[in-house]
Amino acid sequence: MRRTTFAQALTILLGTPAAFWPSIAGADSASPPTLSQLDLLGLLDVVFLQKLANSVRPAPSGAVGENQASFDQVGVQNQSSFVVPDALVERNREELDNALKVLEFGYAHMRPDGSFEYADTGRSGAPPTALTQDSSAAFLMYDTGHSLCLLRESSWFQSDPDVADERQRVAVLETKARTAITRLVSEADVLRTDRLAVNRTINYAMAYYLNGKALNHADALAAGRNFIDNALGRQTAAGVFTENSGFDSSYQGVSLFHAQVLLLEMLPEDEALRKRLWSGVVRGMQREMETVQADGTVGTVGNTRVSAQGERVFGVTKSIDTRSVSLALMYYAYATGDQNLQRTARAVAARYALL
Repeated sequence: MRRTTFAQALTILLGTPAAFWPSIAGADSASPPTLSQLDLLGLLDVVFLQKLANSVRPAPSGAVGENQASFDQVGVQNQSSFVVPDALVERNREELDNALKVLEFGYAHMRPDGSFEYADTGRSGAPPTALTQDSSAAFLMYDTGHSLCLLRESSWFQSDPDVADERQRVAVLETKARTAITRLVSEADVLRTDRLAVNRTINYAMAYYLNGKALNHADALAAGRNFIDNALGRQTAAGVFTENSGFDSSYQGVSLFHAQVLLLEMLPEDEALRKRLWSGVVRGMQREMETVQADGTVGTVGNTRVSAQGERVFGVTKSIDTRSVSLALMYYAYATGDQNLQRTARAVAARYALL
């Protein structure tokens, strides 16, 4: 049952100065959350989950984004985990089919050794390097692992006869993912050379750890722990997960969202590392909240990557990753149970048409 309607929350928020946003220090943040990721998703507004799912519209082939015009790279396919949450919460087979098609398109471009095809010239227009190819594979793999973990948590997906065909499709994907993650483990030293953006290090941690958990792959789990430790070692005392040696409100949000996914999926034997990661999330969220304006806008002044004169991708200036930033705030607010933070998270989602 919702505590307030969105209209009531918006009435509360209108006119609120940015400095009045609730302090993270006031949230129940002393220890990591204990609920499962799927349970947390069940607390979120279903309209929010629906809009996330609707943001991913694959072609009949399963291709998304730049892959729809012609195949570029598998990293572009890292979209299934925006669809799976609502598919599971609402038991929606059409959405589940869309999510699986997105993954299946990616793995259709896997070579027998677990590596993936890559266009002759990637996003930069230059021939791909070992790092760009492995990074692209890791982006598909972190999305794969995220979706597989959620699917394993769903009693509906695991047992309902109506989704037996979908379970078989997932079993095929798991076999392919095991081949891919085994190869990616052998490429870990290549990914460790990627030192400019902590969000990517956390993505690599997700790729290893979540697939390690879902596929019972000990070497992948060990690599995931190493990359989590690496990312935490590069967080500043002020809570910044550095991007190009500075702070970026968009990529900080990505890091915080993905770090919380890891937190909610970590195994009992990793409790000490989980507590360290939670401490990093709490400090990182405090820094991120400094950029949230009274109308829910996430500011970009001073960003090192995403701003009006910032980085470009496929010829377009990057904008705030509104889905990941909104999810970072929603996860934290509902995991801690802080109603003031929940109103803030909803204001941000509404500002970017996700509520």
